[in-house]
Amino acid sequence: MYFDIKDLVEFYSDTSLGKRTASSLSKTLNHLFKSGKGEMILGYGFTTPLLEPYLERFEKAISLMPGLQGAINWPKSSNNVSILVDETFWPVETESVDTVLILHGLENSLNPNVLLSEAWRVLKPNGTLLVFVSNRAGFWARTDITPFGCGRPYSFNQISNLLKQTNFAIEKNLLTLNGFPTENNMAFSLPNVMTYLLNLTKVELFSGVIAVKASKKIFAPEKLVADYLSLGVRKLSSSRGVA
Repeated sequence: MYFDIKDLVEFYSDTSLGKRTASSLSKTLNHLFKSGKGEMILGYGFTTPLLEPYLERFEKAISLMPGLQGAINWPKSSNNVSILVDETFWPVETESVDTVLILHGLENSLNPNVLLSEAWRVLKPNGTLLVFVSNRAGFWARTDITPFGCGRPYSFNQISNLLKQTNFAIEKNLLTLNGFPTENNMAFSLPNVMTYLLNLTKVELFSGVIAVKASKKIFAPEKLVADYLSLGVRKLSSSRGVA
């Protein structure tokens, strides 16, 4: 079940908790990822709170929003680049995107493997995938006052296995949105030292989100690998025969 677009907009735009959530996730995104000039970034789910700062940094930024969630016009200051799509088919050219960002997408997906396969398809070779998912072990997944309490949350192992199954190589993962899902500023944010210790020890209870940076890897076809290895064996056998 998807969180309705109206509820998402209201949470991130009209509540103090939502604004601090966007700020926290944006800092994590900046920590994970440095953009290059002339690149294209694609967001899937509800990524506009994080994509906004990248409108000027990237040559092109596009927001894809699931049909079951709904969509809004974005950005307000210029031409709309937000598109309503089916999660299993993105109207995007193959190998045309440098970076794919997913937020509020995988937890609600009916076909997470197919969804990530679409991300793999549109990414350029060695392109970057950035995934933010609700942490299964955290407090945020246990309350419905935020979008992170909707849909299926993930553990480190679950999101890692899903990415590996869809041919992504994980480069970095960390716990973020550390604190409690309340309007109280003190309860929301933990000190930086505590955040560092949570990631060092992988204590997931106080973290709302697991953030993962992965890359699309292109492997040699199996037949080519087999031919290469057999050729090596023939060469080795031949040289031994001569000796």
